[in-house]
Amino acid sequence: MCDELVSMIEHMFTEEEAEVAHCLKPWRPMTAKKLATAAGRPLQEVEAMLDVLAHEKHVLFSFGGGDKERIFKERYLILHNSSSRRPPLY
Repeated sequence: MCDELVSMIEHMFTEEEAEVAHCLKPWRPMTAKKLATAAGRPLQEVEAMLDVLAHEKHVLFSFGGGDKERIFKERYLILHNSSSRRPPLY
């Protein structure tokens, strides 16, 4: 990984947030409760983290509300090879 990419990710997430976000699979929504279980962290801690990540930092996505709110991430790192012959996606 290049230094710029590492710097960007460090700017987006604290170490604790990164550990929790790592438990999310791209485009597979989870509730805070399921994510807390997967991350082995208390539910209230994960709910607070997700609120910041989804509603303040905007690095995760959410839909629904209350107990039905689902959080998900997209694929952050899409590598592009300039020698690729694939047409660009619009």
